[in-house]
Amino acid sequence: MSNNRIVTNNETKIYGIITIILICTSCITTTSSMMKSWVGHSETELLIRWGAPDLVQNLPSGEKVYTWKRFYENNQTLNVGRQSFVIDQNGIVEGWSYENIPWLTRKY
Repeated sequence: MSNNRIVTNNETKIYGIITIILICTSCITTTSSMMKSWVGHSETELLIRWGAPDLVQNLPSGEKVYTWKRFYENNQTLNVGRQSFVIDQNGIVEGWSYENIPWLTRKY
């Protein structure tokens, strides 16, 4: 007797859907992981990639905080978020924060 099993059309469709989901989720980058990926990069690299910030704050410690405003539409409402990076005295990104930014689907 053979132990071969016939795969049904429904099972084939389910496997196909699972494969597509796995491929798509491997391309998704969250805002947190994208922001974190900049830690350790130089200030110059950040500014080249992101352009001029909307706000620069010089802290008493010698650090700088660069902030970019982000505008996006959600349910026909214009929203404003911010993304900030902390630059240490040596010009290296050492921290980050964001607020009111939905997750991203673009790799940086």
